[in-house]
Amino acid sequence: MDESETATLQPETEPRLQIVYILTNPSMPGLVKIGRTTNLEARIASLSSSTSVPEPFHIAYAAYVEDAAFVERGLHAAFSLHRMPGREFFRLPVANAIAALSLAEVAQVSLDAECDAASEF
Repeated sequence: MDESETATLQPETEPRLQIVYILTNPSMPGLVKIGRTTNLEARIASLSSSTSVPEPFHIAYAAYVEDAAFVERGLHAAFSLHRMPGREFFRLPVANAIAALSLAEVAQVSLDAECDAASEF
């Protein structure tokens, strides 16, 4: 197979970057929530709007990654011994979760710059 044939077999579009996040909540000391989304601001608003959550969630760290489902599953597996049963909450130091997520990071996300950074990819 020559180069032109190989090029036609490969997808021409780049993968869409998604966000994997680590959230904390002052009402849940010692717990971090690890999840994924395409819209961090909306996800935080959704989680924080529940009547069973007395305080809003805060972003401890968020990163754009190439395969958010894979990265999220990897983080959940890595911290499985610290997982709250049936939940995406983990009892572990925030720094441990941030260190693990940063290994898969393409770019860091800040809530203020989320829309601007997403358009760059």
